[in-house]
Parts: sequence; structure tokens; C-alpha cells
Amino acid sequence: MRGMLKVSLVWGICMCLDSCTIPTTPVNPVTPRSQSEEFLFAAANGTVLSLQIDTTTGALSNTQSVAGPESPSGIGVNTDGVFIYIVNINGNVGGFTIGQSGDLTTVDGSPFTVGSDTTPAGLAIDPQGTYLYVTDFGIVKTVGAGTETAGGVSGFKINASTGSLSSVDNSPFPANVFETLVIVDPSGRFLYSVNASTGANLTGFSINPTSGDLSQIQGSPWEVPTPSRDAPAALAIDGTGKFLYVSSGILGLTGYSISQTDGSLTPITNSPFGAGTTISSIVVAPTGSFLYGMNPSKGTISEFMINDSNGTLTEVQGSPFPAGTATGTIVIDRSGQYLFAADHQAAVFRVFSIDKSTGFLTASGTSPLAIAGTDPLFLATY
Repeated sequence: MRGMLKVSLVWGICMCLDSCTIPTTPVNPVTPRSQSEEFLFAAANGTVLSLQIDTTTGALSNTQSVAGPESPSGIGVNTDGVFIYIVNINGNVGGFTIGQSGDLTTVDGSPFTVGSDTTPAGLAIDPQGTYLYVTDFGIVKTVGAGTETAGGVSGFKINASTGSLSSVDNSPFPANVFETLVIVDPSGRFLYSVNASTGANLTGFSINPTSGDLSQIQGSPWEVPTPSRDAPAALAIDGTGKFLYVSSGILGLTGYSISQTDGSLTPITNSPFGAGTTISSIVVAPTGSFLYGMNPSKGTISEFMINDSNGTLTEVQGSPFPAGTATGTIVIDRSGQYLFAADHQAAVFRVFSIDKSTGFLTASGTSPLAIAGTDPLFLATY
């Protein structure tokens, strides 16, 4: 049964292979990264890539790679751009130190075990770079004469000097089975996870800033409308921390207002938005004005304008934009000038420039970019 769960999870996340062992070299102390440098990081099956972003053209260069998890399902970079982490559905998290030129070195002690009988799915790092959280897709195991299915969120403390991970004292924290997506709000006070099943819902937690412990928010969980045989595949919060968006399959994007007091969620009026398009990845521009969603079945990226007072989404005229066969995640660089899409099927990166006034996407002259022997799945920028 566990094998069946992995297979079903993998297609929403990645191909499931065996885990790997990576030689380690401790790095201590670390040096905070220059704010003038920007990098794109990609997790592929068995490989982690680092590419430098030309902030004038969006071109990607100086490609570097190291061996990584064989079955990645999420990626995250800490606040200072010093460490990158990749969750592996085979039960662990790989950690890497990012050098000044973007070179990657395995963190001492990596990979870090999430727990026995776990199937890690999603990863999120708090804005302070103090804690890392991983969702557990859950497994079915024999308990006495019957079976038991468990899922939840595991918490880790990030060592600011070495990047090593140590489990938060009371981790893991119970949630729903089939937990996949996870995100922390910009203030670092609240965490939300969503389970990938029909009849899906969002579980909200408050984060203890001292211990990293999670406590469920009153009123949690909240229902996410999903049609039969569909499940949430993407999750995002705007830069102000006022609105949360989750994909609802063919129904479009469901939006919620986030209480700035206790983190509770309230559905946004007229939500879901963009019905008829199944979105697999969401990213909000740094300006907070635009939201982009990847439509893998149509080979397009949709753009929505965010109403900053009530969170309503309105698809802009001219959207969606052609994106080839891109089926992986989409991310935006720190300056908000470029959007990058992982095209797993064609094994290339697609690069788009962003018009800061309209949010329109224009394919870069350097796109698509192929990296021999890689098939990018999950992206992150710094």
C-alpha cells in the first residue's frame, strides 16, 4: 500500500526513485550573500542545479550542479540565501550551502531524516530563516488487527552557522492525511498546509517564535472546494500576508482573507476565480499586484490582478501566455523582473520578462534554456 501511495503522490510531485548518499563537507562559518547577486535553483531527479541570473536580460549562466535527492518534492532557500533545502519523498531533507558564486556544498549531516514511516511532500521555511517545516503525505500501516493512516507537519530548527537541521521538540504536529502543500506567511507567525484529496481542506497553525512549535488556529481546518477526482496542487500568499490562494482543480483558484490577529481564514467573495483552468503552480509578484498560475494541460501561464483591498482576482486582458510544455513550478526573481518556469517534459527552463506596469509576460530571447541531462521539477530563487 505504501508503494501505491508513493506512486500517486509522485505524479503530482515527481518521479519516485531510490534515495542517495552524498559526500559531505562542513562549511562554517557562512557568509551572507550579496544583495546584487541573483540565482535560480532547480531540483531535478538526482540533481540540484544552481544558475546565475543576469538581472539585465534574465539570461541564465554559470550552471553548477551536485548530486541531490532522487525523488524531490519541494525546495526552499533560507532568508539570507546561504542554505537551500530539498525534501525527498523517500523520507528525508537534503541541505546544501550556497557559495558566493552559487556553488553548492552538502551540509554536514545531510540528508536529515524526517521520521520513520513518513512520506515527506512539501517544504516551507519561515521568513526569519529559523525554522523549516515539512508536510507528511501519510502512510497506511498495520496497527494491531487493523490499519491506521497518519499525516502531519514536522518542524526543524535551522542552525544559522552550519545549516544543519534538528527536530523541534514537540514535532511532528498532527494534521490531515495526504498533507502535501505548506506555506508560512510573510510575518512568520502562521503556517498553512493543505491535503491533496477530494474534500480537501486547509489546516492553519500559529508558530511559536521561541520553540518553533505549532498550535492549530481556532476554526481550523477550512474547506477547499474541489471537484471529484481533483485535488489542490498549488498554494501561495501575497506579499502583504493578507490573502491566501489555493488551486481548486478545474474550479480555478480559491482565495481566503487572513486575519492579521489570529491567522484565521475567511473565503473571499466570488471565489473560486478562473474556472475552467487547472492550475498546478502559483506565484505572486513581489509588488503584490499580480498572481501567475501554471496551466500544464494547456501549456499556458495565466495572469490575475489582485485587488489589494479584498483579494479578488481578475484575469488580465491578454492572459493566458504561451508556455510550451512547462509542467513544473514557476518562480519570480527577487527583483520582480523575470518569471522562470520548469519544463520537465522538454527538459528546459523557460524565461519570461515581466512588465512591471501590466504584469504581461514576454518570452526572453534566451528562452528556452536546455541543461544537458537534467529535467527541472522544482524551482527557487534568491
